[in-house]
Amino acid sequence: FFKQKTASEIYQCDWSSDVCSSDLEVATQAGVPVAGIFEWRDHGHEAHTASVTGFGTGRRVLIAPDVLREWSHDEIAVVVAHELSHHKHHDLVQALALDALLLSSALAAADLALVALDARPADLLSLPWISLVGGLVWMTATPARHALSRWQERRADQFALAVTGQDRKSTRLNSSH
Repeated sequence: FFKQKTASEIYQCDWSSDVCSSDLEVATQAGVPVAGIFEWRDHGHEAHTASVTGFGTGRRVLIAPDVLREWSHDEIAVVVAHELSHHKHHDLVQALALDALLLSSALAAADLALVALDARPADLLSLPWISLVGGLVWMTATPARHALSRWQERRADQFALAVTGQDRKSTRLNSSH
């Protein structure tokens, strides 16, 4: 159904490029060690600018080909520092912890609703109620999830500007964060 891609099909690095060497310096300044900077070769994600994958000594920075072609070295450095900030501050772990808490709360609320309806959770007829109550809890908590994401993005922007010494006006940082 999905074509599985090998690592070499997804990213490739030109180690002699100035971008790779200067961005490795940015990673050092950010205090986030990386195995390398790579050009993102997955053509199915044109909307992405950059990403950091892996952890520890296997962490890699992936940069979209359009970004490498059209953006200045300073702008790329800010994007790399922004992505590294998410790893340094454990943003993914925070988001997953919040989502786990919300999912647990949604299931607990669904259980309370089933008790009030005198229904058994194992009964297939309870599934719509579980879905409805769980969905309502999840939907109600969406503003909190978005607030966490916006706060993380603003912090990553500030971190990137501090690490690179750039000014927000001279970069392509999205001011809507």
